[in-house]
Amino acid sequence: MGVLWTWVTGVDVSFADALGAFLLVSSMGAIGLRLAPRDVGGVAPRALLLGLVFNVVVLPLLAVLILAGVDVVAPIPVAAAVGIALCVGAPGGTSGLLLSRDAHGDAAHALAVVVI
Repeated sequence: MGVLWTWVTGVDVSFADALGAFLLVSSMGAIGLRLAPRDVGGVAPRALLLGLVFNVVVLPLLAVLILAGVDVVAPIPVAAAVGIALCVGAPGGTSGLLLSRDAHGDAAHALAVVVI
């Protein structure tokens, strides 16, 4: 698959990258096709603001505090600390939508937080 993609587009992509992109698009489509535009527009602004504050401010701050606390007990490699910080810096991501759906939560609210 990688050779064909490189031949068609001129971009070298591994099979793992192509599979990851396919899974990302399919999971986003699975959630998005279940929602109507009125569902996404009906998200309460206060709930959206609260979700954004927790995802953008509280969770990264909590991750920094946890990393600092764990680093006192046992040193953490810099690469691991950067990886954790990057994961926390991507609020929700695609897995947030799937987890919201699996927990019978408000998928429209989760989608609005991810989109913003």
